[in-house]
Amino acid sequence: LVEALTPYVVGYKFGIQNLRPYATDADLRDRLGFWAEQAERKAKRFEIAGVESLDDVENTQAIPACSDIQGYYFGQPVPLCTEDL
Repeated sequence: LVEALTPYVVGYKFGIQNLRPYATDADLRDRLGFWAEQAERKAKRFEIAGVESLDDVENTQAIPACSDIQGYYFGQPVPLCTEDL
């Protein structure tokens, strides 16, 4: 599915929160490394979501092809529309 959609996307986003509590740090780095390499080969951005701790930040720093990270560690999401506040 990823290969079929690749021509139509700007980048890949990997949600590390989907692996908790199942993955070890080494397993997480392997998975992130795989998808970062895929993104780099296809000239796509690689973003990591679900960053919730300093440990997560350190794991993402080991992935040089990562362009952006996001998650609760940096703050809670805010509504786009101010009417929702």
